[in-house]
Amino acid sequence: MPKKKLAVKARIIKRNPNPLRHKLITKVSGCPTTTRIVDYVYRNGELVKRETRSEKRKATKLKLLESQSCPPSFTRTDFPQPDVSSASNDQQQPGRGYYHRKEMELSKWIAIRDSLLEGMTKHHAPETRSVPCHKCDEKTNRIVRCLHCGPSLQWCKDCAEKEHEFRPFHVLEQWMGSMFISMEKLPSELKLQHQCQTEIRRHIITVVISDGRLVKCRYEVCGCMSAPECLMEHHLWASSVASPTIAYSLDLMRQAEVFMLEARVSLKAFCLALRWKNNLSENQFQRIYRTLTNESFEEYRHVSYKMSSLQHLKNELDDGTVCPACPKDPAAVRTIAMDGNFGLVRKKSSGASLEPPKHGTRLFMSDAKVREGLDTCVEDADSGDKECSSFQAGQKIRAKNKSKNLDVTGVFGSICKHEIPMLFMDLHHGERLAYPVMLTNEIIARTKQEKLHLLYDIACKFDGYLKLKYSPRVQSGFGFVDGEDTERLWSYARPFSPILKEMTPSHRVDLLTDLMLHYGKRKKDCLERTLETKLKAVTMEETSLRQKISEFSALYRDDPKTWQETYALNIRKSHALQEDMHANADDEDHVTAHLTQLNAIHSRLQKLEKQHSVSTRWAVNDAQYLRWIQEVDSKLKATTLNRMLVFARERQFLLSLKEKYANGQSIATRIANQIKQVTMKLKKNLKALNTIGGVTITEKEALNPVSPIYLVSVLNQDCVLPSCIQRQGSELWNRCCRMHEEIHIIKEEMTNVSLHYLKEHNTAKMAFNHLTETGQSSSSVLMFEHMYSIERRYRYLSEIFGWCVKVPPMEYYCSIAPSENLLDGAVEDDCDDELYNEEEESDESDNEICRVLLQIDGSILIGYNPYQTKYRQ
Repeated sequence: MPKKKLAVKARIIKRNPNPLRHKLITKVSGCPTTTRIVDYVYRNGELVKRETRSEKRKATKLKLLESQSCPPSFTRTDFPQPDVSSASNDQQQPGRGYYHRKEMELSKWIAIRDSLLEGMTKHHAPETRSVPCHKCDEKTNRIVRCLHCGPSLQWCKDCAEKEHEFRPFHVLEQWMGSMFISMEKLPSELKLQHQCQTEIRRHIITVVISDGRLVKCRYEVCGCMSAPECLMEHHLWASSVASPTIAYSLDLMRQAEVFMLEARVSLKAFCLALRWKNNLSENQFQRIYRTLTNESFEEYRHVSYKMSSLQHLKNELDDGTVCPACPKDPAAVRTIAMDGNFGLVRKKSSGASLEPPKHGTRLFMSDAKVREGLDTCVEDADSGDKECSSFQAGQKIRAKNKSKNLDVTGVFGSICKHEIPMLFMDLHHGERLAYPVMLTNEIIARTKQEKLHLLYDIACKFDGYLKLKYSPRVQSGFGFVDGEDTERLWSYARPFSPILKEMTPSHRVDLLTDLMLHYGKRKKDCLERTLETKLKAVTMEETSLRQKISEFSALYRDDPKTWQETYALNIRKSHALQEDMHANADDEDHVTAHLTQLNAIHSRLQKLEKQHSVSTRWAVNDAQYLRWIQEVDSKLKATTLNRMLVFARERQFLLSLKEKYANGQSIATRIANQIKQVTMKLKKNLKALNTIGGVTITEKEALNPVSPIYLVSVLNQDCVLPSCIQRQGSELWNRCCRMHEEIHIIKEEMTNVSLHYLKEHNTAKMAFNHLTETGQSSSSVLMFEHMYSIERRYRYLSEIFGWCVKVPPMEYYCSIAPSENLLDGAVEDDCDDELYNEEEESDESDNEICRVLLQIDGSILIGYNPYQTKYRQ
């Protein structure tokens, strides 16, 4: 058998965690799918092949060793040696490892703290009074440095101006003998790359660059374009449309937007941060803040949303409001949580809007439609379930506007179970029931869903409208949901209250819409990992619950009757029926009914006699019958007494509770009704107990929970379980059922996510082809980038969903190869060209981050794979 040449690739060599064992994974040339494994271990200072129990694996490894012309030579120094002292120290002092590492890290920082301070101090002055120019090597006392190019580059004045001729946004400082001072220079020219016959005018403008510093520039304005359009050619955002005096870099505007949406920093606080960072004056701060609040920042946020969602290129693309995991089929069931927030208010004195919201009704219902719905929706304050008499916000008579200075008293909204915001409206009163009715009708109209599962904190009041049940834990189809999704959304949005209450109605709705869209984007970015983690957790929880239910059933199961007790009980029933038949012999219907029951009892008796070899049926005066019937009566009496004790204690508790409320109150009336029901149950059991025989118990004795008749009653497995134990078992069972449902629901949601991105990819592909055909190159590039991001995400999605659901294949359109790995060149030099096949690497994920070990001539090269995925944690 000829020896096969093997090409060892750096990217596919893995290192075993065991420091005394190495595993080499090699690929056979001409067969990319064939993988062979060789293990080496040290024994008595020599490298030998690892012994295994499988003879087949041993033979395979032996063939691989023989096929190599020169086995790799390892020395004992090739392997990293474990730190025995530190390991023994951690074993002697368990739990000290973390604090020891923190202490060591802190000691290292303390050691260099003074030197870092000294190094930072040195940056404020040149090292020598006469420094050579970086460009012309001429020494000068008036050295110039650039705050953006770095402290190591220093020029003379002429070279600095020439070097920064085409860097208009760099800030230069010149050494004046005692300190660096901003160098006065002529405004940089911002020329248009625009061929036009119209007149071009030049204007001076102040540019706020990305780090917040101010730079003066001269820009050109063509007669066929507005000033903001000309500034956009240089990636600048104008402060106004007509003759802007200040412009902002797009990077700075993006920072302000992200800080507002993610860190919840107001625009004023952001401008103050720029002031203190760059030592701006009060006038400069006021100028920046006023120009940003003069519609400039609002317009930028809306344009930024259009660019991120590509709605201006294809309306069918996801606009940020679609949940990838929720079902899109109208016949499917969608779970929605809704609630109100009374912290997001607006003052009446905050002004009026000059235009409708830029987002329209994307996430917020129009105010006119809400007011119209309030007028047409009929609410009866006296109707509904009186159980919610303590709820203040749900009834119309109690939903009074307590603050006359507020135009909007809050926000009422809905969110899907994956925490993607759906629909919202402004509140103008308390939390009336008309608001959830209008919101639900609007959701049904928009989503075309035939059935919804609604989670609302006053569902018992809402029951009169949609006939909902109360707890999702006891209703099938809900899965394992808590209904607190809106509370988590309000926790994110509540810090914006100081900003929102001072805004005009349109600006307020636009900012709230941007907040909800950003919150939904955060949830979408981690949706795949969330579903996978949740599926694993729910599966483990279901297994644990089944084990708990099994243990619970074994602990509290009823003690079954013996066959002798069942036999004696059936004999007594038979004699009782016969006596009743003789007493009512004239009633044919009565006798016929008793004969049917008597025949059934005789059949059971014959079956027991045959199973247990009873030759003669017991008589009612036999000692054996009397013994077992007495055992049955004692158990029945103990069970009835325990049941009566539970009712007596419950009645006493209700009586003590009723004393806290005055007669006539609704809660006192409800407690009185419960007392009547418990008393009736207790009397019914008392009547059954007295029919068993023995000492007759009076009603007064039965109603007293400390009566002597209950002293012999002990709650055990043979007695009725207390209500708390029954409730615990019921909760375990319902929780297990919901977990089982949640597993199937999550798998369906994973499939929905896959189908959503497949549809999004197909829509983007159609738009890209159309834009390419029509010659819109810039727009086609944007759409191509969107397609590429979807494909990268789908690869990641397929990787983490593949173990539990079948992911539909995607036809990848964007074939952009990642940057070349620098380590591949070293591998190619050491391997034969005919054996190195680049296509063998196609099976490896381009998104994997790995440590690569390569054994070449006794040296180990360590490389880093730059193929990273945006979505990989």
